[in-house]
Amino acid sequence: AGVGTLVLVAAVARRYFGAGAGVVAAVLALLYAPLLFYELVLLRATLLAMVTAALVLAWQEAIERDRPGVWLMVGFVTGAAILLKSVFLSFAVVGAVYAAVVGLRRNGGSPPAGGTGRAAGAVSAAGTVAAGVLLGMLPLIARNVAVGAPPLALAAPGLANLIFGLGPGVNPLPGASTYDFASYGEILGRTDGGLFAAGVELLRMHGGPGPFLTMLAKKFITVWHWYEIPNNLNFHYFETRIGILQVLPLRFIVLAPLALVGMGLGWRASVRRWPLSLAVLTAVAVLTVFANNSRTRLPLVVALIPFAAYAITRMAGWVRTRQWWRAAAAVAVAAGLSLAMSGELPGSGERVRASDHALALQAYYLPEAAAAEAAGEPERAAELFREAVRQGPAWVRDPAGLSAPTSQERALAGLYVGIQSRCAVLLEGAGRSAEAATHRDLARRLQAALR
Repeated sequence: AGVGTLVLVAAVARRYFGAGAGVVAAVLALLYAPLLFYELVLLRATLLAMVTAALVLAWQEAIERDRPGVWLMVGFVTGAAILLKSVFLSFAVVGAVYAAVVGLRRNGGSPPAGGTGRAAGAVSAAGTVAAGVLLGMLPLIARNVAVGAPPLALAAPGLANLIFGLGPGVNPLPGASTYDFASYGEILGRTDGGLFAAGVELLRMHGGPGPFLTMLAKKFITVWHWYEIPNNLNFHYFETRIGILQVLPLRFIVLAPLALVGMGLGWRASVRRWPLSLAVLTAVAVLTVFANNSRTRLPLVVALIPFAAYAITRMAGWVRTRQWWRAAAAVAVAAGLSLAMSGELPGSGERVRASDHALALQAYYLPEAAAAEAAGEPERAAELFREAVRQGPAWVRDPAGLSAPTSQERALAGLYVGIQSRCAVLLEGAGRSAEAATHRDLARRLQAALR
């Protein structure tokens, strides 16, 4: 998906804002480190990002050509995209409505007898899109019929994701838990899995519409925070270990403010050419209502890049024509938005969680050190342990920094007590008594901090 995403994002920006914006968009996508990271770990999020750009381009093509065959084809592409992720239903619904409006206008001048020409044109246009969507979803329909499920039934976890994302236990702050697993069973038990009943129960558990809307507002703000919220994999941990991620300079805190400036500058084009705006709105809605994390934010990033490219080309044009005040105002707005997105993380403020460090220990350092010892290479094992200490949280090297540890931090500290102790034994055996004493002392102090 990587190269495809770059090409499609550049094509979208070129289609909307000109050739210069297309080149800038390609460069921005190339320099955006989280996009490359998720390509490296082969997560589906990168495919969703590419499909988002493809849908924007396909719908814009259909709008400009405005022929029945093109409407059928874009419907087919949208139906296939829905098989990948049901959130793309938004393109099917809005696209069908748009096609109906176009059909209504097209037949407005000469309605046939009975005055039904305009309505017939609207139904025909929307029906063409709907037929294409159903054709694209044909594999799903065939499978559902074969197993006795409703023909248009989509992925089952929709209700679960709704409860996880909107439950009363969700902490909307960046870096905090974005899921409420505890309320899931309780809500299902009370509502028997009904969607409407679950929504009513969620409102009740929140204490009414006011607290519920407050949580949604906080989640919306968190969508625009700089932090790449982890979901299993933590970008900020791998950023410290993979050289190319350190070299690539672009992060959300730079991209998003530029994109918002671009939206403001190109709002007329955004309204007239709605597919790109719909991609942004869909991504923001998904992140606000459901779980918000770094990988699920990629479709939003892809939709923002053309707007950011447009902002850059407009500012460059103002500089070229010496319209300094306009350029300075745009930079100032972008800087202000960036500052607003740069809030601190709650709790310890650590970008890397204890569980991320624990995963690295258990998946790499501990097995590799054990293999080195088994191969009769104690000094290599000791160096692996020392590297694990260097790469760990600061309190591993200075246990005084471990105050009021969480359960995850306590578990990680226990692992490091064992690592420090074993490292001391290995270094002592290698005749490096001074270094061994240092690690032995760190193990003792870390153990004391856990009491």
